[in-house]
Amino acid sequence: MNNDNNPIDYKRWSFLPEKDNGTQAISKSNNNEPEQEKKLIVNFKQLSAGKSYRSEALSLMRIDDVIVSKSSTMTDFKLTVEQTDPYNVVRIEISNTHVDNSVEELNQFNGLLYKIASVKNNLILKIDKLGSIIDVLNKQELREKWLEVKAELRSNRKFSMLKPEDQEKIFNGGDEEYLNNFDIVEFLNKGYTIYAMLFMGYWQEYNLKTTYPLSTKYKSSTLFKDYIVPLEFEVKLKRYNAERNFSELEMQGIEPDSLDMNELRKRYQESYPFAKVDLQEYNYDCEINCDIENSSGLIRKMNATVFEKAGSIEMFMDCNIKELRDEESNITE
Repeated sequence: MNNDNNPIDYKRWSFLPEKDNGTQAISKSNNNEPEQEKKLIVNFKQLSAGKSYRSEALSLMRIDDVIVSKSSTMTDFKLTVEQTDPYNVVRIEISNTHVDNSVEELNQFNGLLYKIASVKNNLILKIDKLGSIIDVLNKQELREKWLEVKAELRSNRKFSMLKPEDQEKIFNGGDEEYLNNFDIVEFLNKGYTIYAMLFMGYWQEYNLKTTYPLSTKYKSSTLFKDYIVPLEFEVKLKRYNAERNFSELEMQGIEPDSLDMNELRKRYQESYPFAKVDLQEYNYDCEINCDIENSSGLIRKMNATVFEKAGSIEMFMDCNIKELRDEESNITE
């Protein structure tokens, strides 16, 4: 059997810190880690220049223990904090993207996908104190860029190879997103793009090794179309090192017990009538670990994993983001 189809050691997580006599959860400190300060407020500082990063993501889907899709994406981008008062404004500029769908027939259309996705290569985002995107400030620029890309697609050789109905879907989808009233903010927050992951858990005051609830984050299901999962997030400051100018945050989101299982079973039967296993339970877990530069509040590196399972249908995503040291795309360790 192909090794790819062996059971995957999915990451599963739990916040199980030791308890003190009070009400807060406290874990033992690492005696080798300087911890002279027990609180930290992580906050952006306005930077005269941005930081450059590389994001590498892998996603795969399994049905009845067989991998049916697998893709990887690499994205280089620059993040600049343009404003911190009275609210936070950041600019994200994507400079390079590479996608591998592990299927040659699909990869031949990657250039076309890059062209369509390039509309959002430059985003200016307004961020609230809980790390959620609350506005996109350059919507007019996106509209103009889409009209430019749309005109170029009409003479694109790869685009002309698509079926007329598929071409129309792309045009209609772009018009809806950039020219009409499509809620791009909601789309960015509910997805697992780099935009939604960079700011979660920031601007909070933390006691070291203590777990805190975050606001509920609503995420789009990867298994069921148009199904939104309210994830209950918790965050913990695992490490704080003043001398080395970094801290480590750990965040976990899980599905609530209140989900309607009857609705999920109906969706499961409609979407996957061929599945060999009935839906008995549903899991949607997300974990994000960040190393953060204390002086700026910007990440140095981050790992995010998402695992969604319904019956015998599984989706797993893993994303690593690291700061680039120079223009040659060398990674900062």
